[in-house]
Amino acid sequence: ASNAIQAGLGRAAVIIGEPGLGKSRLISEWKAKLIAQPANPQTDIDWAEGHCLSYGQGLAYHLLIDLLRSLIDVPAAASEPETRLALEKLCTALFDTSVLEVYPYLGHLLSLQLEGDALERVRLLDPQALQTQYLAALRSLLRALAAKHPLALILDDIHWADPSSTDLLIKLLPLAAERGLAVIINRP
Repeated sequence: ASNAIQAGLGRAAVIIGEPGLGKSRLISEWKAKLIAQPANPQTDIDWAEGHCLSYGQGLAYHLLIDLLRSLIDVPAAASEPETRLALEKLCTALFDTSVLEVYPYLGHLLSLQLEGDALERVRLLDPQALQTQYLAALRSLLRALAAKHPLALILDDIHWADPSSTDLLIKLLPLAAERGLAVIINRP
């Protein structure tokens, strides 16, 4: 699977087993093995992780928010300005003139204080329209990241995922068939 991802092919895998069986350890050892390989800018895999909380089924989009924070490389404890700056920097680097097609929706998903044109994009959207825009923005972000480097997404304890995250993840999963994107799902 790692050779396929490094070659620009996508993959999806579900690791199922009883709690304590070593699923997380298997994933971390696979990741460590790939990181330990000699550096190659063309095939080095970027990693992002989304973790579900045991009480998270009532927290809308909590898995996707955790994954997005990992993609922009900010911890959950990061301040709002720090998170905003990281998202702005990544979106500007990836999307240049089309940044307003992505940044406002990912910023809203992260509960950032938006201003100006970004705020206008989300201000009047109802929840269904927001969900549609979240999906489009996440799809654009994952495509852009996977086009630069192979990308592996690790989704942990997926059985605790909230319905809104699950719904969008199902719609994002086909990306693994078209890009250098791996989605590894860990569940009991």
